[in-house]
Amino acid sequence: MLDFSKANAGQLVLLRAPFGPGELVRDVVALLRPGAEAKGLALVGAPSEAGPPWVMGDGPRLRQVLMNLVGNAIKFTDHGEVQVRVLATEEPPRRAQLTFEVQDTGTGIDADLLPRLFQPFTQGDDSMTRRHGGTGLGLASSQQLIEAMGGRISCESKPNSGSVFRFTLDLADAPALKRPTPVPSFHGVRALVVDDNAINLRVASGLLKKLGVAVSVACNGLEAVEALRRGPQDFDVVLMDLQMPVMDGFAATRAIRQELGLEVPVIALTAHGREEERAQGVAAGMNDHLTKPARLSVLGATLARWVNQSPGPR
Repeated sequence: MLDFSKANAGQLVLLRAPFGPGELVRDVVALLRPGAEAKGLALVGAPSEAGPPWVMGDGPRLRQVLMNLVGNAIKFTDHGEVQVRVLATEEPPRRAQLTFEVQDTGTGIDADLLPRLFQPFTQGDDSMTRRHGGTGLGLASSQQLIEAMGGRISCESKPNSGSVFRFTLDLADAPALKRPTPVPSFHGVRALVVDDNAINLRVASGLLKKLGVAVSVACNGLEAVEALRRGPQDFDVVLMDLQMPVMDGFAATRAIRQELGLEVPVIALTAHGREEERAQGVAAGMNDHLTKPARLSVLGATLARWVNQSPGPR
């Protein structure tokens, strides 16, 4: 909703940073696959083998758009599968055209509803809202973001034949990042992951374990504070979600710094990359800021800034 309001006010500022289109698709699929499987659906990601592996653009907001489109596809599909594809072609000089597609085998959309699909607070028809919930802002916000990036988004659909949402962007290549950076190992490092969403906990814990990190979890900020109160020397780093019930990440970090007096590194985990969130986190005492789902290489590089690798037995 904040991005939607900023776009309407002409205040939306886009990031320009390297990201991998294929990695973006894999991240979104990994995060949403448990929800699809819970409905008996297959969620398939098909990154393109063509095109540059890294491009310049607003990766976090593209992830936000894909999360919305794939989440909608899962929500409105009861049988079959959801496919996420990215098609890429390199265009001189050092540019790439990327086409992202999300195809489902769901209920489909009537032809007379398609022109209204990207209007704010519109969700097909009233029965969809009653059955599935939602604000009706997701597609409108997605359209604003894609158009702000110079792209276009569209939908093809027929009742009972599923839907295909598609958006195309022309982005600059980022050739300096074509050679991946080796992922470090953190055997012996102990992390506390704090998030109220079970899927997010599973994804973050899985990435940390791939890095050799021993993981404990907490479901809200209060649980995290109590865990650190009981064992202030038990954790080398805390990965903290920001928006949680009972006690949010900002309040929990302030308690860790002011009430407990601990200097353990606290890294924010958030679905957004907004500068105001970063500033609020720094003011609360956070050390760094990660957009979730974080890539393994980015997570490793962030940990390397704040914890000692292979600290050994305690």
